[in-house]
Amino acid sequence: MHDPIHNFLAQRPLMILDGALATELECRGADLKDPLWSAKCLIERPDLIREIHLDYFRAGADVATTATYQATFEGFARRGIEPPQAARLMREAVSLAVAARDEFWAVEANRADRLRPLVAVSIGPYGAMLADGSEYRGRYALDDGALADFHRPRLCALAHIGADLLACETIPSLGEARVLAGLLGEPLDMKKTLDSLSFFGAYRLASHLLICGCQAGWISRRNRFTGKLREALGEVNVQQSS
Repeated sequence: MHDPIHNFLAQRPLMILDGALATELECRGADLKDPLWSAKCLIERPDLIREIHLDYFRAGADVATTATYQATFEGFARRGIEPPQAARLMREAVSLAVAARDEFWAVEANRADRLRPLVAVSIGPYGAMLADGSEYRGRYALDDGALADFHRPRLCALAHIGADLLACETIPSLGEARVLAGLLGEPLDMKKTLDSLSFFGAYRLASHLLICGCQAGWISRRNRFTGKLREALGEVNVQQSS
């Protein structure tokens, strides 16, 4: 199986993830006081999402995370959006990140001492759809079958559309993590998974540390930050401190 993370880290000692999407959206004038959170901008300001992805690549990010964390069929249905249109919006989120990556990579100067960035499809927990904070507790009144029924349609909608990774973010319970892992064994054929079961902004894979390095405030200082980060870390694997 093609493993984009392994291939990337075979050539570089670290992988820098992008920073907060919602924070940047709000900084640029988006009103996210809505149960859809950042997915609201898939309806109202898709251009802003693409712009932020592009700025994170310029800031040094090696991975763009799509605006699908809180994008679900159930959440869109509450806004009167039918499943076909909801699926189109989710797929558009991936297209925005891919387009930003391709625009960035088309500039020869951007390819200097860089590997081609990746796109990760963000999959939030069931609690993110509820928009009541339960994504941090994981105490749902659902059995594993119901959780699988919730996650399966979104995974199917987001497969085969050009992303490199699947990022399961802020999964608050081992049970939900197991459900997602089980679904990935079904014929969805996503290329690779990146399971984020931590709230601390660092993602561990084997002996490497993937660093969420491009925080929102650093975009305006992108060149200085990226250079200093790479210089400080050097050409060695970074171990996550215990």
